[in-house]
Amino acid sequence: MKAGRLAAESAADALAANDASAARLQRYHDRWMELLGDDHVRFHRVKEALARMDDGFFDGLARTVNRIAPEKRTLGRIFASALVRQPALLGVVAKYFV
Repeated sequence: MKAGRLAAESAADALAANDASAARLQRYHDRWMELLGDDHVRFHRVKEALARMDDGFFDGLARTVNRIAPEKRTLGRIFASALVRQPALLGVVAKYFV
């Protein structure tokens, strides 16, 4: 939604200035990177690191989640349990968030 707001503001500014040049529209990208870019890059790197994990890793994660009672499944509890039972996950997370 934040990106949509930035896009709308950038489009309105470009229309008001009668300037839809690439240079003018680059402002959207620059503002987006200021607002969301660091998180986007970080999460993309985590996604790429997880994509290199084998099926056994994800099977283990699924078993970990299934051990938690459905009514007690929170993101925090899932993440903590996954870190304990799948130590390889710690390396992925630490590399990009620490």
